[in-house]
Amino acid sequence: MNGERLFIWCTYRDWSFHVLEGLLDLPGWRCGLIVTTPDCRYDFSPFERRGIDILRLDPRRDLKPEGIGFKAIRDRSPQAAFHYGWSWLVPPALLALCPNVTLHPGKLPKDRGGSPIQNQIRNGEDWTYANIIELVSGLDEGPIYLRQRISLVGDDADAVWARMTMAGVVLSRRFLSGLADGTLTATPQDATIEPTLYKRVRPEDAELHPAVQSARQIYDIIRAHNETDANSYVARAYLRRGTHRLIIERASLIAAAAGEHLDLSTIDADGGRWAEIALGVNDGLMRAFIPAADGFPVHVTRLRVAS
Repeated sequence: MNGERLFIWCTYRDWSFHVLEGLLDLPGWRCGLIVTTPDCRYDFSPFERRGIDILRLDPRRDLKPEGIGFKAIRDRSPQAAFHYGWSWLVPPALLALCPNVTLHPGKLPKDRGGSPIQNQIRNGEDWTYANIIELVSGLDEGPIYLRQRISLVGDDADAVWARMTMAGVVLSRRFLSGLADGTLTATPQDATIEPTLYKRVRPEDAELHPAVQSARQIYDIIRAHNETDANSYVARAYLRRGTHRLIIERASLIAAAAGEHLDLSTIDADGGRWAEIALGVNDGLMRAFIPAADGFPVHVTRLRVAS
């Protein structure tokens, strides 16, 4: 390990761990520590077999100067710290130790703030940039080191996160290589563009309201909220009927094959009936749709029932 440079990885999201996996063979660099949350669900054994320590901590408390996380990072003297998919502000004392960066999707300085992928999809946008930016005291205000355009289209958020992951690997390898040879530079965000700041999506933002939403709006909410990351805070889209919720996991704007098409807005609050519909749709034996306010249907391809 003589002569190797060291970086720290802070995350609790699956896609971010996948980016890290793409960096472990980069010559001259090694990951010295993974910082994650107490309840993160991920198989860390491949990292542990490489000798990478795993530190679970309280992200609001333990990265401050008196915390175990700050001391663990400081004592390793890293050349960089990555906070990909990290949901908490990084304390100034940690920012001062070394370059601290995040991978943020957005047309910066637009699209700053929480849940940027979900919010951009909900806005009907079909592309964005994956940006490596330096963390500063202002939220997502740091200069941009590198960026790559990615698509936001498709019926499921996982496909978007897969593109984010691939871009993250490519950009992060370029970042570390540039950091090592001294060629890395950052460009300030364009001050002539009015910034936008998103709020993190809440569970109630996932509720569908077909009486006032267009088919495209309904479709975008469904696909923005259907990621399968076990550590995601994003709730699935749903229709509410009485005490039950019909969870819409997948949908399309294109009609399925010919057959009986069931209007989900006509179904009452009987959970048993909903469960029967969910089984039929998931088995491909029943076609279901949600009529939108603009007169167009959203075709549901996967759903389940919840209380």
